[in-house]
Amino acid sequence: MLTSESETKVQTEKSLAASLSGLLKYLFDRPGHESSIREALMGKTHQPLFRIPSADRGVEVFFNNRELLCRFAAMPLPSQWEFLQAVRAATEKEHVEVVYLDVAWSEKKTRKIKITLHKPDGHMDINV
Repeated sequence: MLTSESETKVQTEKSLAASLSGLLKYLFDRPGHESSIREALMGKTHQPLFRIPSADRGVEVFFNNRELLCRFAAMPLPSQWEFLQAVRAATEKEHVEVVYLDVAWSEKKTRKIKITLHKPDGHMDINV
């Protein structure tokens, strides 16, 4: 059911209330993703668990760990760009696809992060 105005607020706002199926009808000529959208919103996950667009190329960066994703996402975009460019430059210059990076995780703890660059599209997996 679709409505054009919210009845729950004192002030009237232009809004839309819809079920997921009702909303997905707006996709018109691109059906087929309803089940994956529904599963994601229900909390069902697929591997890799987390992903964001890369700051340098717009391709995806995949993470297997929520805390690592949050730490990376907390980095300002220019810093993300520099980091990703450094990884790309290192893999190209050294002719490798995987970088193992030791990082300070806390005052007393370090972690090894595995960064895999996938060619030809350039997306990355960043895992602990």
